[in-house]
Amino acid sequence: MQYEKEFLRNLYRNLLDMRLLEQKMVDTYAQGRVPGHIHSGVGQEASFVGVLAHFKAGDYYKRTHRLTAVPYMMGTSLDTFFGELLAKTTGNSGGRGGAIHIGELRTGDLGFSGTLGCDAAVGVGAALTIDAEGRDNLSFVFMGDGTSSRGPVYEAMNLASAWKLPVLFICHNNQFAISTPSSYSIAVEHPGADRAAAFNMPSKAVDGTDVLAVYEAAKELVAGIRAGNGPAILEEFAPKASQQEFKTDEEARQALQQG
Repeated sequence: MQYEKEFLRNLYRNLLDMRLLEQKMVDTYAQGRVPGHIHSGVGQEASFVGVLAHFKAGDYYKRTHRLTAVPYMMGTSLDTFFGELLAKTTGNSGGRGGAIHIGELRTGDLGFSGTLGCDAAVGVGAALTIDAEGRDNLSFVFMGDGTSSRGPVYEAMNLASAWKLPVLFICHNNQFAISTPSSYSIAVEHPGADRAAAFNMPSKAVDGTDVLAVYEAAKELVAGIRAGNGPAILEEFAPKASQQEFKTDEEARQALQQG
């Protein structure tokens, strides 16, 4: 596949911006300057950059608690971003929301709930608005592998499919639901792609660390959604070389502590 140089530069710039901003947040948190908590998304930059390269005016997106840096890539200023992170009045909610509530509707950001997956239907509701208005936009709904097992997510997927709404569900399969290995809690290898058949949706599973692979997989699914074919699921998994099976929760906790 041939790509324009400017396109590749933009992808690289976004990857670099996301990595540096995520690392800056980790450093700022370590200095004790962040009221509350952050959830580092270092290593998952390609998942968002590759998918949201297909974002256009009028689309919506509903992110997860990692990558926190995504709103900046989508148009939220650094003053607003760090204002919210550091509980300053310059934040988008006056510093009251903190890290997981950074973002502005004007950029297509639908907001985020601290209870993972409970508001998946908000992204579907945005897609219902798109459908009612006859636009060729879509709603990007991101989730983690652990979140993908929640009932509200299934309800959202079922409704999106039954009504053929323009939604792309994106599952980040990073092998952990906070500290619980997916091998311990999920019955299928690909919690996003393997479950798509139950909702009569097309799906793809792709290496989530390869931004161009993510971009190409999303490209095909997005084209089908914009053409009116209904929702789809894209799963971005950790490559085999970075996966590790744990026999007990204690082994998993020790691995996390060791980085």
